[in-house]
Amino acid sequence: MSEKYKQDLSENHTLEVFLEDEAVFSSSGHWLHPLFELEDFLKKIKVDRASLSLHDSVQGRAAAALTVRLGIKKVKSNVLSSLALPVYEKAGAEVTYESLVPKIVCKTEELITDSMSEEEIYRLLCQRANRPVTDKD
Repeated sequence: MSEKYKQDLSENHTLEVFLEDEAVFSSSGHWLHPLFELEDFLKKIKVDRASLSLHDSVQGRAAAALTVRLGIKKVKSNVLSSLALPVYEKAGAEVTYESLVPKIVCKTEELITDSMSEEEIYRLLCQRANRPVTDKD
């Protein structure tokens, strides 16, 4: 599998998704919105999600939970919260990062607890993003 997702993000992009060497999705959004945009995009195409790789500018526990829910197994983050690591480890996902921080400064990072299920986290994030909860594909 290609490692193109580990290269620098393109100008103005905060998130990029690759299938092999081909960029198939990008976003310049902030917070968790790019991942919700990706969720919508993935509902429109047929692809083995485990074959996708993702590069995100910042990943905390919430972003990790959304990424895992989307079925993506290879992730690079410029800045990664140490709270995201167990989420990826539990899912068997490969994650690399440029900078590991104890936590990111985000209210969402504070609201998610270790006892919450993947579904509870997803519902909370949808509520905070003012979007409907959808079934997991």
